[in-house]
Formats: sequence, C-alpha cells, structure tokens
Amino acid sequence: MKNTIEEVLPYPTPSRFFLPGSGQRLVDESPKARTKVGEPEFLPISDSAKNDPNSIKTFDIVTTVKSRNTKPKILPRKPEPFVSLATPKYNPLPSSMPTVVRTFDNPSVKAPSSQQKTTKPAVAKYETKYETKNKQSDKKTIPQLDASSNPNITIVIPLYNGVEFLEEALQSIKRQTYQDWKGIIGVNGYGQTGEPVLSKATDLVYNAGLAKRISVINLPDVKGAANAINHMVGQSTTPYIAHIDADDLWLSKKLEYQMSVYEQDPTIGIVGSMCRYFGDSNDFKILTPGMLTVNDFVKSNPLIHSSILIKREFAVYSDEFVAYDYDCWVRNITNDTKIFNINNILVLHRIHSKSFYNTSGKQDPTAIQRKYGLDKLEIKP
Repeated sequence: MKNTIEEVLPYPTPSRFFLPGSGQRLVDESPKARTKVGEPEFLPISDSAKNDPNSIKTFDIVTTVKSRNTKPKILPRKPEPFVSLATPKYNPLPSSMPTVVRTFDNPSVKAPSSQQKTTKPAVAKYETKYETKNKQSDKKTIPQLDASSNPNITIVIPLYNGVEFLEEALQSIKRQTYQDWKGIIGVNGYGQTGEPVLSKATDLVYNAGLAKRISVINLPDVKGAANAINHMVGQSTTPYIAHIDADDLWLSKKLEYQMSVYEQDPTIGIVGSMCRYFGDSNDFKILTPGMLTVNDFVKSNPLIHSSILIKREFAVYSDEFVAYDYDCWVRNITNDTKIFNINNILVLHRIHSKSFYNTSGKQDPTAIQRKYGLDKLEIKP
C-alpha cells in the first residue's frame, strides 16, 4: 500500500511548485530522471538560491516579488513639443510671416503644418478622356439591324407626345416580316435643340437596334403633326409611305399584307386595315372592309391613320383642320383615288388621356365634308 505522497502522485502537488498568486517558483526541479519510486522529482531550494536576495529564502520568509506584467516607466523617445499656454494679445510679427515653433526632433526653426503651403496634385491631361472612355465602355453594344438595300417603304413617326410609348412602337416595327423599309422620326415642338425628346428618341432607336434603319431629326420650325409628316414625306425617296403614331402598335404581318394588295392591284392608292383599341379601352372599331367609296366617308372616317400604307404622291396633309388625316382621305376619294381596307386587325390603337382619340370633340368632320361637297351627296343605305 502506498503511504507517502511521492508514492501516490508521480509529480508533486502544484501548490508546492509555485507561490500562490505570484507565479514564482518555490523549488528547483531535478534534472535527473526519477529512478526509484520513493525518490521525489524535485529538490529543496539550494544554498545558492537562498543567498540570492531576489529569490525566496525559506518557505516561512517570503520576499515580495514584482509582477511580471509590470512594465517599466520609460519616457517616450519623441516627446510632444512644448507649447506655451500663454498666448500674446497681439502678434508683433506681420500676418504674412509664419509663427515658428522649436521641436525636440529638429531644433531648427520650422513652420507648423497648419501654416505650411500645400500644393494640390496635378490632374493628368488624359483624365477627361479616360472618364469619357469609361462612360462609352459602360454603354452596352447592341447589334443593329442592317439597312435595307432596296427599301420600298418609308415609315414616318411624328413625335410630340407619347415618347414614353415609343419603345413599344419601335419593337412592333422591328418585328415586321416585310423588311424592305426605312424610317424617319420627326421631333417637333421642342425648339432649336429638340431636347429632351430628341436625345430620348435617339437612345430608344439605338436600344431597339434600329439605328441603321431609322433616323431621328429635329423640326424646330415645323408646327403641327400635319406639317411634320409633310416634311418627312418630302425627305423620303421610296414609292410608299407608312404612318404610325408613337403610342400605337403594328402586328408583325401588317406591311406584308398591304404590299400584297398593291401587287394584286397596282392602281390602288391607299391601303388600310381593321383596328383594335387597347389601353383605356378594349373595344374595336367596326370599319368598312374592301374597296371604299365616297359614301363610306360621308358616314364616318373608315380609315385608322396608323394603319395606312399610302403611295407617296397621295400623302399630302393640310393643317387647316384638326382631323388632318380625314381631310387627306376625303380629298383623295373625291379625286377618284382607290382606297382599300384589309379585313384583318393589323393595328392596335392605344387609348389614353393624351391620345388623338380624346380630341374628337375638337374635330369638325362636317366642315371637311362641306369643303369637298360631301354634304350634298345622298347617303346610300
């Protein structure tokens, strides 16, 4: 049976190694390995340790040992410069001369940092070009639809109101199955610069991928949609003119169907189609299909302006009336121009607060009928 502590424990108790709370060793460990069971692994304090005034002499008399965490107080190598608290009531030196201070680092006279002149770094000459290049690189490169080598149709879009709907109209034009066309957007009513509508329309054309097909022009001296259309027709060189308002939409086969009508009967001057409303109204207007007569224009306006494909020589508008499109149709039908309506819905006409549909109260179709003598005609059933 093991009776001694050396026999029970392989190592002495921790309280016998260190002085509690000080971290100082009380005994010296034996460098020799333990050979016998009864031989301890530590030795009593040696005589040399007892004679050392900084060590523990006996277990009963313990000297105070400084904590290891205590750091000696040493002055900083570079103390702060001395600044006198006394401030003079006035500065005897001129204000242009700096106040000087002597420091421990450099006893020579130097001006404080607050009075030293600071020079701004020079801006590189290429900075503006670099920023411009970055702005251009941020702009997405959008593939553009190639221009038609032999366009037959010029699409004209007078732009005053409805620029917020122009993107949808451009996409409906781009989806046309008949591709031999080009376009002109005429911005009118915005002064010599045409801003901000001119820039907005130009960006929309580019984003739609139609920059090679559709040109955007400013018409600062042109007033009214009728004169804007006349100006764009005057710049066109194609035999046919198609009109679309910025807030309307075309179905994809619109131009294809209309060109097939001209191929079947080249004597026709104007081709329209059926129409459906959308936006604030979902109705559709009942129009007379087929070949139209004068009697059809006495009853109502049987043509939707955004649906027409007209020969260039017949596309002449007048700003005498608000309903300038109806004036053009009546003038042509009374001059024996053939007008045909396709019995298919090929156009979606948007109804909103600023649309031409809501200006019907300002229109006077009877005045147009009187001008061309339609009021004297008997309406046939």
